[in-house]
Parts: sequence; structure tokens; C-alpha cells
Amino acid sequence: MRFRTLLLASVSLLSASAIWAHTRESEALLPDLVITDLSWSPEQPKVGDPVTFRVTVKNVGAVATPEGVVCGVGFGVDHNNPVNWSDTFSHSIAPGQSVVLTSNGGADGKATWLATGGEHPDGVWATVNDSHRFPETDFVNNTFSRSIVVSDASSSTFLAGHGPDLVVTDFHWMPEHPRAGEPVSAEVTVRNRGDAPTPEGKIIGVGFFVTYCDSVVLYSNTDSHSLAPGQSVTLRTNGGTHGYPWRPMEGAYPLEAYVNDTGRITESDPGNNLMQKTITVEGAAPKIDPGEMLLTGAVFSHGNPSEPPWLLAANAFDGDVGTCLVDDPAAANSVGIALPPGQPSAITRIRFYPKPYSESDLVGGQFQGSNVGTDSAYETLYTVKKRPHLGWNDVTLHGAKPYQFLRFLGKDGTQCMISEIEFYGPRPIAAKP
Repeated sequence: MRFRTLLLASVSLLSASAIWAHTRESEALLPDLVITDLSWSPEQPKVGDPVTFRVTVKNVGAVATPEGVVCGVGFGVDHNNPVNWSDTFSHSIAPGQSVVLTSNGGADGKATWLATGGEHPDGVWATVNDSHRFPETDFVNNTFSRSIVVSDASSSTFLAGHGPDLVVTDFHWMPEHPRAGEPVSAEVTVRNRGDAPTPEGKIIGVGFFVTYCDSVVLYSNTDSHSLAPGQSVTLRTNGGTHGYPWRPMEGAYPLEAYVNDTGRITESDPGNNLMQKTITVEGAAPKIDPGEMLLTGAVFSHGNPSEPPWLLAANAFDGDVGTCLVDDPAAANSVGIALPPGQPSAITRIRFYPKPYSESDLVGGQFQGSNVGTDSAYETLYTVKKRPHLGWNDVTLHGAKPYQFLRFLGKDGTQCMISEIEFYGPRPIAAKP
């Protein structure tokens, strides 16, 4: 299962679409939708069965979603495009509130997926607010996935009533917002959905995998008590293949929790044992000179005028490495900020964070400054000459003159594959009284 990723007021700035860059404080004043459960009916489909998908969506943000705007959900199987969706719910979802949404449409005109046979290794996935109809503090946490096995119509291998059936209903990590090098552990809630208990003395193990490298970074293997039908248990990690606790480097990691990962227990359905979330590990706190300050201003972009401006540009200046510019051939080819009118600044430092899995696409891109406008008379401040690492890249500049407009331009005008940009300038010296 490998799945790769404010309400800002629009302002007009020359010919570019521009929005005011929000502060670190204001970015929290947005909704944040997550999926807490994904299910389907029938629970154990056979080939040819029409399958209806259902999710529980929760608003973990600080404010409600906008009334009258559809809260959509896309449902897919394996790496394919969405096969079904839910697009009729348009009521506001208050902070802390949950709603259950059911598929009501599909690519073939039907609200159900016609189940195809075999094990689907990349499972069923659901993404809430999949069309980005309204802004959120975090789009990275909008996807939820589970394994599914579709049995042959003549087979009873995965029919209910044949033993225990373990599923992961939730997991989380500690600390909630880790920084690079910090020790990370995890807790997972496991439920027995079968009609028989797990054997006493058999370990209920859980492995935590980083999806793209299939590495077991954490595991739990100490609980060997019987788990009755309908009962849940919370397990805490106690080890890791490469040491414990896990000390991840900076970056965004698709993390999978897999119960009964080594197959110690025979289950009625071994295909629903997986849950995936994305953990974002921030870099160590930047060592910024006390004489420097982070520059802010009106955000602008050039590229795809059909997209909402915040979708193209704001993610590059929101302080969240988990958001990035849209991965679309027509997405922005340049993104930047216009400093407050009449307040140009010299540039002493540039920090940038590539979009995960797209680090090489930044090679040849340029950070530039202009005193004329958002789309003309730019001078190059720094060119990305080699592949940057996935994490914060820090560039120190010397002798740069003051500029009013600052931007990143993709290589040869191609789209900007970047998650975050920070420009720094000298801090004004306070006047003596």
C-alpha cells in the first residue's frame, strides 16, 4: 500500500495569482480531516460481488469545515484510480466530530465496486477531501488503507465462522511530532473480529514497516494471551530490526502496522491485517543566526491558472513539510513571495525541503530575486546543482543585494517539486531610544 500526497484570502499582485502567506499561528485555524475507519460490505467479498465502501471521517482540526461545500471521499483498489466515491455530504463538520460516508458513485456509473478475484497486495484505500474542495492544515493524513482478499465464488477459504480474525483498528506513535534522531515508539490497537479466540500462549505480533523499503522498523512480540471474539487489546512496541527505539531521519514515511505479521496464528481472513498512516519527521531545529529573520509576504505562483491559488502556492510556505505543490503536469512552474511594498531585503539564507520521492527533479531549479515584478527581471541567487537530500537543505548566501520578489523556478520552467521554502534576511536593528 504505497500512496504518494489554507483558507487564504486571494489578493491581486500584478499578473500573478497571489495569496497572503499565513503565519504559523494562523495555519492552525483550519479544519483537518482524517479517516479513522474503512470498511466494506460484504465484509468478505467473493468474485463478482458488488462491494459498497464506507468510511468514518473525523475533523481533528481547530475549526469546522465550510457549510455547503462537499466533503468528498475517493475509494480505490491497489494503485488504480478511484473506482468509487462519495460526493453528496455538504454539511459542516465541527472540530472533534465524526461522520460516516458511503460510496454513492463510481467510474462505471455505479456506487459499488465489482470485486475481482485474488489477493490485492496494495489493498483498498480511501482519501477524504480528495478533490481539495476546501483547505486543511494537513493533506498528508487524508488517506487510509486496508488489505482485502476476494475469494473465488466456489471457495469457502475466507468465509466467516472459521476461527479468529485479527485486524488493526488504530495505531499511533510517540512523540506525536518527532524530530530527526528522536527515539520513536508506537502503540497499536488490535481487535479479534472472528468467532473464535486466538490460542493461549501464541504471540499476537505486530510489525511496523516503512512501505517503500519493506523494513521492519518496530515490532511488538510479547503478548501471548488469548484474545476473545470482539475483544481488543492495545500493544506497545518493544523492539526493532535495526535497534529500539526507532530513530528515523528527517522525511515523510508511509508506515504500515501489520498484525500477525509472521503468521503465528491461523486466521479466517489473513488479508485484512494491515493499516497504513504517514509519519512526518521534521529536521532538527534550524540553527539560524540571531541577526537573521524569516521573510514573509504575499505568495504567488505561475503555472496552472485553473487551480485555486492556495493549492498551487501556499503549501510551499506553510511551514509544514507534509504538504507540497500539486503533483500535476500543469502545476506551478514557479512559486515565491512578494515582500511588503517598499521593504526589499537582502537574502542571507535559503532553506528548502524537496517533495518526497522527487528530490532529483529539483536539480537545475533556481532560487531567484527581482525588483521589477513577479514574472520578470529575475537574477539567480542559487542553482540546485546536485540532488538534494530528503529533508531541510540549508544554503548560506553572502553579498546578495536587496530584492522585493523572491521565487523558486523549476528546471527549464517545469513544475516545482518542492514541499517547503524559507527565505531569510538580516533582522532590522532596533533604533536606540
